[in-house]
Amino acid sequence: MRVLMGLAQGPIFPALSVLLAAWVPKRERGTLGTVCYSGSTLGIILSNSCSGLLLSNFSWPVTFYVFGGASVIWFIIFIFLCTSSPMTHPCIKPKEMMYLVESIGQTTKDKPPIPWKRMLLSTAMFGVIVSQIGHDWGYYVMVTFLPKYMSDVLRFSIKSNGLYTSLPYLAMWLASLASGPLADWLIRTGKLTITTERKILTFLSAFLPGLFLVIASYAGCNKIAVVILFTISMLCMGPYYAGQKLTPMDMSPSYAGTIMALTNGSGALAGLAASPIVGALTPNAALREWRVVFIICFVILVISALVFCFFGTGEVQPYDPLYKGPDEKEEEKKK
Repeated sequence: MRVLMGLAQGPIFPALSVLLAAWVPKRERGTLGTVCYSGSTLGIILSNSCSGLLLSNFSWPVTFYVFGGASVIWFIIFIFLCTSSPMTHPCIKPKEMMYLVESIGQTTKDKPPIPWKRMLLSTAMFGVIVSQIGHDWGYYVMVTFLPKYMSDVLRFSIKSNGLYTSLPYLAMWLASLASGPLADWLIRTGKLTITTERKILTFLSAFLPGLFLVIASYAGCNKIAVVILFTISMLCMGPYYAGQKLTPMDMSPSYAGTIMALTNGSGALAGLAASPIVGALTPNAALREWRVVFIICFVILVISALVFCFFGTGEVQPYDPLYKGPDEKEEEKKK
């Protein structure tokens, strides 16, 4: 069943990237991109907090019925409200249509074949994939094992475990929403280029979370201190959604879904590998064993972010049909 769920959820981020590339102007990618991508974090907040309450008051199947029913309701609403591009939306106003076409460009249905060789051999592609692998390793370690750590090491009850586990993700979600408009402002005002902004936020959202994870492992069984440090760690991970996560749209608006599929799939494999490795490293659920896990997590996060800082970019790549060379950009500036 978990395998089927994974197969069903796999296309979500690539499909979302295609929609955002078709609907969101470059100057608004930070704001709207973080709102959409951070929805997965909001889902964790709701599921963790509500699951604890439901499990403590009802039988366990009720939890599945509640979240399964909510997913079906959302899907029905999505079908009626969403279209693949502004040109096919029945309720869009002409002024809005004109703004989006001028800002994004009118993409054609007949795209050239995906340039697999140029895309996969691109150093920028290497940077974004490695960064995604590192981020997802740290993220899935937290998502999968934070409740276990709180239960085994800190001895939280099921009810309080759900509530306290939600706090770090609430902090991450709020930081994500705040970082999007900040990123757009930094780029719009010329304080940072798109590439520089993406690299800075990606590095900060890797180095700081890993650092606070390691510090938390030295807080012992001080429940308040550990919860605060975990919360700060995830707060610092929030800007990731205004960093590397937006680069598939930056690199290739025409093939954003393909790039996101490759990067997100690679990250999911890292998350899949994290589970048995962490389990092998913590056979006794002892604090010293978890410290090793968090140190490894810190190293992976930092190395992957540094790779992105060296190879990543926020510029449209030459293999994209919308790519404009230096001469074309100069002509646009003159106009």
